[in-house]
Amino acid sequence: MTRILLVLIGLLFAGIAAAQSGPPASQAVLSYTALKAVSETYSSPAITSGTLTIDLSAGTVFNVTNNADITTFTIANAASGQASAFTLFLKGDGTTPGHAQTWPTNVKWPSGLAPTLTTTNGKVDVLTFVSNDGGTTWFGFVAGQNY
Repeated sequence: MTRILLVLIGLLFAGIAAAQSGPPASQAVLSYTALKAVSETYSSPAITSGTLTIDLSAGTVFNVTNNADITTFTIANAASGQASAFTLFLKGDGTTPGHAQTWPTNVKWPSGLAPTLTTTNGKVDVLTFVSNDGGTTWFGFVAGQNY
């Protein structure tokens, strides 16, 4: 929800700036907006040689089949000096005990504990990541598991 709100605010400020000849978008005031639908671009990167790269220039929603250990997890192209967010859908492939994930040190989890991911074939875990410092630090949390 936070990610959608950030995207919408950015779009609204851009629209206000284009439609007015007054102050720049950074000084514009949004008083009321009604939305009927929101959509986001998604991408389906693969785990290749233990590496999963989340490229934020390709979208904000990522569908990944969790079919290999992830030894290198990279988040690329976060907007410098801005808040960013993305959602990661990880689909289990039925491998037991499951594939290992090595999260980078700049991904922080509640109480310092990364989630244990679902291994059941076809079941999906949804993880959301937000950064308030241009991608230097990411806060990860479980939006849902075993869907």
